[in-house]
Amino acid sequence: MKKIISILMILCICLAICACKGGETSSGTDNTSTPNSSLGQSSDENKKPSSSSKVEESSSKVEESSKTSEPDRGTITAFAPARKFSTKAVSQKRTLNNTAYKLNNNKKLNVLYYGGSVTAGVGGTAGNSWASRTEKWLKSTYPRAQINCTNKAISGSCVYFGNFRADLDVIPYAPDLMFIEFAVNDSYEDLYYAQSAYYLEMLIKRVNTKFPQTDIIILLITDKGKVGEKFENNAAHKAVAEHYGIPCIDLGAELAKLVNSGAGKWEDYLSDYVHPNDKGYEMYANFITEKLKTMLAIDAKALKNHVMPEESYIVGGINMDCKTVTADKVKLNDGWKLENSNCKSYTTCISPKKQGSKITIEFEGTSFGMYLTTAKGNTVVATVDGKERKIFIKPDDEGEHERLVFDNLIKGKHKVEIESVSSGDVNIYAFFIG
Repeated sequence: MKKIISILMILCICLAICACKGGETSSGTDNTSTPNSSLGQSSDENKKPSSSSKVEESSSKVEESSKTSEPDRGTITAFAPARKFSTKAVSQKRTLNNTAYKLNNNKKLNVLYYGGSVTAGVGGTAGNSWASRTEKWLKSTYPRAQINCTNKAISGSCVYFGNFRADLDVIPYAPDLMFIEFAVNDSYEDLYYAQSAYYLEMLIKRVNTKFPQTDIIILLITDKGKVGEKFENNAAHKAVAEHYGIPCIDLGAELAKLVNSGAGKWEDYLSDYVHPNDKGYEMYANFITEKLKTMLAIDAKALKNHVMPEESYIVGGINMDCKTVTADKVKLNDGWKLENSNCKSYTTCISPKKQGSKITIEFEGTSFGMYLTTAKGNTVVATVDGKERKIFIKPDDEGEHERLVFDNLIKGKHKVEIESVSSGDVNIYAFFIG
């Protein structure tokens, strides 16, 4: 009997040990990895079809929350720890002091509109976009000032692409007042919270490092599919704006309030899922100009440099050593060729000579992206450092896109292998190294 009892006790102990091991395997004990999922995917059926395909990488869905939970936001990757976020508030809120001073004293102002299709005016008739209407308002309100307005918005572009075209589309125009609107396209390009925050902060730092007196306004919009939902890209842009004390105007929230109050339906203001019609652009412009009236009604005594916060919103800081490598600067092998082009200010491109051609790009940094066009239905595969982390890129309806391919890599040297899998054309115009 004693032997039987001893055997039963041993069996119970063994079963308990196996159960513990099985629990560890299924749940995971390391918080540096999460189950594979596509970035920024939404079940919302009104969402614009993404111009990218799914990404085989680790990520965690981020929900809008209070700043007390910032360290829990972000994404976990196989390459570097999740980004953390600062909870330290800025000591002083920015105003449009410099804009007011230049309008009233220098009598000269350079305004730059920078964003996606809503900033470009898609959906409305010529001259009726919010940018065109605010330009008219500024010039009529300050008739004695020379106001130069430039619109460098590109439809479909997100804040990541906005960074890497800044040398072409921002710096040469030396803006005194700059409107930035990218959050909704960050969502469509599958950028998650940490990426939206990181690259918006990078853009702000690039602009204000070069032009410390440039006033910035962040604009947020929404689409019909985001009504009543958490919108993590808007939350990211708003959090960065708050961290830097930058004015943030939430046009999407105002439109939602208008519709919810019974003053019309979404279709009365939007030409489709996100682009305003003339009535919608008029509503956006009216709300912006009302805010401008208040922000410019200050007694600006002198120009002031904007002071950066003591620490970045992204804990650990931003890698500011970012650059664009155009196609003509790439070392080619026998499988690829260099051609002339005219696409988004890029004058050259590289393309594979045949299906299956591969090219390796070596770089030092923490992120890698590119701007390319592909024939519809084509697929491009990118692999970093020989690891099983690949991105299958397929074109949107226009067959062109910028793409943040690998992000938050461990700082150092990396190799990316790019392969054209399908038989359709592939043209790569530039690589983005950050």
